[in-house]
Amino acid sequence: MRLWNVANIQCEREFKDQFPDCIAYGPDGQRLIAGYGNGFVRIFDVSNGRELQNRKAHGRAVKLVAFRADGNQVVSAGSDQTISIWDLRTGSELHRIAESKTLNAAALCGTGDVLLVHWGKRGRAISGSTIQIAARKFAGLLNAKSNWPQ
Repeated sequence: MRLWNVANIQCEREFKDQFPDCIAYGPDGQRLIAGYGNGFVRIFDVSNGRELQNRKAHGRAVKLVAFRADGNQVVSAGSDQTISIWDLRTGSELHRIAESKTLNAAALCGTGDVLLVHWGKRGRAISGSTIQIAARKFAGLLNAKSNWPQ
């Protein structure tokens, strides 16, 4: 991975790392999260490239990684049909959401209070009639007892 300054098109840092499938900056600009095809999620210090955390978050490839706005919680979504929400301070998983369909895409919006996901068969055309988008408040996810809504 390389960190580029887009103002002057200069590479500012190179991370000695395997190829991630997804990456995201932390809200403080000091941390970077990366998700990999082997199900691992790694957190890096942007200033020196040092790995801060490394965890097996999913049974298959990680499709989304994102920080919440406060920088203390992370969301990851995998092709193992799960979404994991975990606390960076303790390293503990706060919640896991399982689904019976393949995750095609996901995004954490705004302050990290809303998660949008697209579930469905791989290779299926995305249109208004086939796309399924679910949005839940983060607080509701932490207290939910049931699976993700159908």
